[in-house]
Formats: sequence, C-alpha cells, structure tokens
Amino acid sequence: GTRPVNTMCLNYCVALFAAICAVLVLSRRPLVSSVRSAIKAGSGLMLVLVLDRFFTSQVQQALSALQHKGVGHFAAVELGGSSCVALGMVSVIGLAIVPLCCFVNWLMYRIHLTDCINIDIFNLHQNAAMGVIIWTFSGSLVSGFLAAVLLHIWALIMADVGAKRTQHYFSLEEHVTITHPIANSYLLFAYPIDWLLEHIPFVRRVSFDTTKVQRRLGLLGESMIVGFLEGLLLGLAAWGISGAVQSVGLGLCVAAAMYLIPKAASLYTEGLHHIAGIVKKHMLVKDTSRHMLVGLDASLAVGDSGVSAVALLLVPTMVLLSVILPGNTVLPMLDLLNVCFYIACMLPVFRGNVFRAWVGSTLCLGSGLWIASYLAPATTLAYEKLGVSSLPGLFIADFDPAGTPFAFLFAVASKIGFSGLLLIALGMLILAQVLMLRKRREQKTVDARREPK
Repeated sequence: GTRPVNTMCLNYCVALFAAICAVLVLSRRPLVSSVRSAIKAGSGLMLVLVLDRFFTSQVQQALSALQHKGVGHFAAVELGGSSCVALGMVSVIGLAIVPLCCFVNWLMYRIHLTDCINIDIFNLHQNAAMGVIIWTFSGSLVSGFLAAVLLHIWALIMADVGAKRTQHYFSLEEHVTITHPIANSYLLFAYPIDWLLEHIPFVRRVSFDTTKVQRRLGLLGESMIVGFLEGLLLGLAAWGISGAVQSVGLGLCVAAAMYLIPKAASLYTEGLHHIAGIVKKHMLVKDTSRHMLVGLDASLAVGDSGVSAVALLLVPTMVLLSVILPGNTVLPMLDLLNVCFYIACMLPVFRGNVFRAWVGSTLCLGSGLWIASYLAPATTLAYEKLGVSSLPGLFIADFDPAGTPFAFLFAVASKIGFSGLLLIALGMLILAQVLMLRKRREQKTVDARREPK
C-alpha cells in the first residue's frame, strides 16, 4: 500500500503554511489571497516529496540490479535542484532562512560590506538545503545555520565582484546583478581557469560555434527526451534486452520526474510571490549616497545563447564523467538540465567563449561528482527524515548544493568544530571588506576623471 505522509514533513509543511498566512495577513493582504499563496507553497513542497519517493524507488531498483550483476560503480541517484526546495524548506532552517538571510544582507549593506540587496528569496532554499546537509553531516544544528548564512554571504560578495561583467555581457541594467547561491559558488574558479587557458598556446584561440552546438545538440535541452534516454539506457544496462519493456517503463518514469518535479517546485515559488514583494518593499531603501545593486535570479542569464550552448555540451559530458571518474558513485540525472543556472555567472568571465566555459564548467562540475559522492550518506539521511527512503547499500545525492566546493569546505570545517566555520566566516568578511575598499578607490578614480578641469 501507499506509505503514510512522514509526520515531521507534515508538521513543517503546516508550519510553513501558517507562517506564510500570518506574514501576508499582517502585511494587510486579503485573507483569501494569503491562504491561496500558503496552499501553493505547502502543497508544492508536499508534491515534490511524493514525486521524489516515486522517482527514487524506480531508479534504485535499476541501480540495485546493476550492483547484483557487478556492473558499474553507481550507488547514488541524484535528485536535482528542484528536489532540494523540499529538502531545505521542510526543516527548522527552512522556516527561518528568509528572515535570517534578509537580516544578514541588511547588516552587511549597512556596515558597507556589500552594495548588493538580494530580493531573490526564492533561491534561499539552496541556503537552507546546504544548512540541512551540514547539520546532518556534523550533527550540529548551529553549524547548519552558520553554513546556510555563509553561503548567502559568499553569494553577496560574488554578486558585487561579478556585477560589471555580468551587466555588460548579458546587457542588464546598471543596478542589476545575480545573487543565485550555486551560480556564485563557481564564479571564483572561472578567473584562474580563464587565465590558465589564455596562457596555453593554441588553446587560447579555440572556440565553438554557438549556433552549431545548439543545432546538433538541441534535443538534449528537452527534459523529457533526456530523461527517457537516460532511464532507457540505465534499464537496458541493468536488465538487458530481456527487460526491454521494464527499461522503457523506467525511461518514462525518469522523463515524467524530470518534467513534473520542477513543475511541483514552481508551485512553491508561486506561493512566495507576495512574500517576495514584501521583502522588496522593505529591503530596497532609497540611498542616493551609494550605488545599490539589486540581486536577482540567474534566470536573467539562462536565455543567453552561450549559456545554452555550454549547458547542452555538459549533458553528455557529465554522464561520461560519471562513468569514467574513479571514486565517483553518483549517477547525474535530474540536475542535468539545471546546469545552465549553475554556470551562468562564469560566461562573462570567459567573455562568451563557449569552449573555455565548457572546459571550466567541466572542471567545476566534474569535481562536484566527487563532492556529491562524499556527502551522499549525509544527503541520504537528510532525505530519509522526509520519508524519501533508500534501498540498502544505495544512496541519494544532490549537486545543488551538495556538489559545490563550499559544501565540501563547510563539511570539512564542521568536522574540525564550530571554530572551523567561524574561521571561514572571518575570512569571508575580511575579503568583503578588502573588495569593497578596492571598489571605493576605483569609483573615486572614475569620478575624478569625470570632473571638469
């Protein structure tokens, strides 16, 4: 029979429902509109978890068959960024993440550690998911909260650093920048990779034609096509030709999950629409003495042809890497079509060179397979608390956020103790101060040149 809804999951969804209703009603929104928003958010999270349970059970049967045949090294199914909406928000960290990150952002702006005001509250579920995974990994709720806040601080720092390049490359307005947490996790690494490729003879001149890439790999941009093909191939590897019907069924299951889980997650974001309006109203204060940056989602950039071309190249690249990388146990699945969000902020650093962006993204996301493998036991335990169970000997993994360099950094630091995360916090704040002082000097130089002699 169907398993009952996990009690803890139900309690947190009800708490989120009540919190959204209360905030909207206190903000003088109509009661019916407030309840409608809360229903969308709560039911979206519940639906994501139901679909996760279905998808995980289907795929892990194939992985289990592979293990019994002694074929392959995959032990973890990857659930993707849309699933981490539920992982992060159906928790005590999720309930507190929006006001907590808004307060940290406001404080950093007031003490001149950032010029950015983030109004993209929808992606704060990534911070909450990071906190939940570190909490599960370390056993410390305080470490989980600190990891969630540190990821937000880093996103604000990188949003400041990358603002000018992002505005120029994507033709954004002068006051707009991108504060997507995972996209900004990889931005820093684009600079040394670009420098290295620039200093390698012959490689510096290599580029890919964006139009040709999109024309030849266009089908890999369709979630249901990618899901069906990956599920079909996984089924054939597990059950052989004799299990062809079962393999086609698995392909259809994966295709359905790739299409429906993001749709379910979008219900949650729709439910937060009015909350985002309240945050925008109170956070965006007029300050004529400073050049304020408004932090928005990476969706501003994913429509760019260069970003799309790199994302298409990464679909077969990530699958191939998962097969050949020693020590990897993760089979990338639901995040294959989310990579466009993760690599968007790197394109301006590579000046739109698709080859360089593909190489840089492959290095970053390829190493993420190892990180996701390392954190798979903690990720599995976090999902099991929400009722998404795993078969014996198999795991659940996530790239968003458990495959990022900062997930590994925070995990290692949390093992050292709370002091390890505090040292990272201190380092980030010092870096923010140094970068802001440098930015002020550069702005004064520009202003001095503009003044009439």
